[in-house]
Amino acid sequence: MEKAGQILGDILKKHDISKVSKLGKLTDSWPSLMGQAISSHTSPNDLRDGILFLMVDSPVWMQQLSFLKAEMLKKLSMYEVADIILRLGKVEKKYGNIERKNFYDKREKRILSAPDLQLIDNCATEVENTDLKKHIERLLRKALQYPTK
Repeated sequence: MEKAGQILGDILKKHDISKVSKLGKLTDSWPSLMGQAISSHTSPNDLRDGILFLMVDSPVWMQQLSFLKAEMLKKLSMYEVADIILRLGKVEKKYGNIERKNFYDKREKRILSAPDLQLIDNCATEVENTDLKKHIERLLRKALQYPTK
């Protein structure tokens, strides 16, 4: 009869628990390693052979992080991360201590005038891609509704 410790040890070796614990430690320390801005838009998804697979919540943040990759790798050296692969997807919000503030909560919303709506329409009509057109319209609408002071 095998002892429970031996069976558990075999299971842990089979499933490479060291990889799981490294990823767990990395995930737990992610907010303090990367700061609030980066950690609120990213979450470590997998760690394989020194490659960190990082989920990112928007294409804008993916591009920003591609510029910050070298700096991030320096911070991740203690976890033996040699490369980062960015993946667009849903970011798990596990960090209870991070307070994500809505930029628009503190600003006064203005009602768009007819010229504002015409400007949005004029800018967006030249864009053929419907998804991109929708995003541009939304961006312009927000920019006009919440002007900087």
